[in-house]
Amino acid sequence: MAITMSRGRKKDAILRLCREMALEEIGEAEFARLTARLRQELGEADRPSDGYILDVLREAGCRLRLSGPFIPPTFEDEYARQFEGILKFDTLEHAEQSLRELGRLYHRFKESGDGKGIAYVRALAQLGQRRARAAARRAKEERARAIKEEIAEWFALWASSPETFEIWVELRKRAPDFQYRFGLGWAESPSDIARQAAGESSVVPPATSSRHDVAEGVVSALPKREEGV
Repeated sequence: MAITMSRGRKKDAILRLCREMALEEIGEAEFARLTARLRQELGEADRPSDGYILDVLREAGCRLRLSGPFIPPTFEDEYARQFEGILKFDTLEHAEQSLRELGRLYHRFKESGDGKGIAYVRALAQLGQRRARAAARRAKEERARAIKEEIAEWFALWASSPETFEIWVELRKRAPDFQYRFGLGWAESPSDIARQAAGESSVVPPATSSRHDVAEGVVSALPKREEGV
């Protein structure tokens, strides 16, 4: 089994190379030089993703003059601390934590009528989706690729329907195919898990359903309010 470098060691390598290269302000050319040095020093297999490198640089206070689909939004000061370190998708558990935290912020901003805060939250969810899809394309192992693809769908669903995500993700984690691929039922067949799940809620949307259908399915499964209550 291949041994992969820890995130801590990758972070140390990024910051060390920034010091060695005297990178205080990083534009497209500087970023290309940095990623080339990381590839040369760590090898292609262990080179961190562009998204991870950007997160490390931002947290270290580097001035970034970059644009592109994997670049986080530039937050105004009053929002920066609230979003610091929130975007994580290295595991399903971390992705769920990130999305629940985004949900907490979304509801806070919605209650206070903060449109700018809501826009930032949605932008981060969309960024998480793009980064997870890129990580899936880079993954060399089938299980790692499947996890990143699943995470990308979670972020995509949240971005399109944040109100329904928390209900949907609990149903999704009980779905037979999810249990077979990622859960405790890894060694069991989907038919065995389906038989065990008989009698539970039938509204367990697969990650491959359209996001509109997923949101509609979750809403339709919610208890209906009695008239006049």
